Amino acid sequence: MIASITGQIKDVKGNYLIVEVGGIGYKVFAPLAHYDQLQIGQNISLYTYQHIWEEALDLFGFISEEELSLFEKLLTVSSVGPKSALAIMGIARAQQLEEAILSEDLDFLTSVSGVGKKTAQRIILELKGKIVDKGDKTITGQDREVIEGLVNMGYTVREAQLVVSKIPASVEGTANKLKEAFKILGSK
Repeated sequence: MIASITGQIKDVKGNYLIVEVGGIGYKVFAPLAHYDQLQIGQNISLYTYQHIWEEALDLFGFISEEELSLFEKLLTVSSVGPKSALAIMGIARAQQLEEAILSEDLDFLTSVSGVGKKTAQRIILELKGKIVDKGDKTITGQDREVIEGLVNMGYTVREAQLVVSKIPASVEGTANKLKEAFKILGSK
């Protein structure tokens, strides 16, 4: 599985770019609307999602782990494939999309070509519990990382927030807080 790619941009097209690594050009689909600063000849590093299916092997690239994480969450929604998820990622930055999902903004999501009302409702229903509200100022950066880690492991945001609220204030560092969260979860 290709998890990241670093190389030189050889070409930029409509929804993909060609990244040359060691003399090989990789076609990487990306939400290029947000990457207006990209230039041919520029070195770039992308987090990637590799999609293998009957007819092709596609590579999807993102500037940040946050974008990649949201893309992968979108893929868990029934009837949303990689191309649809990429189109959704192309309308706004990851944080704006997460806010639209949390606020149940159907109009925003249906502004994507090919995403109807039912698909937008499904996205909201299936992802609302998997997205951490980054606007919540009571959650520290380390706590947010622990919550996101627990959500990625299958816990709901509500469950993860409850566990994090039980971690003693004396516990510091993301790794230590995550260990403490597992202890709390194990004692249930």
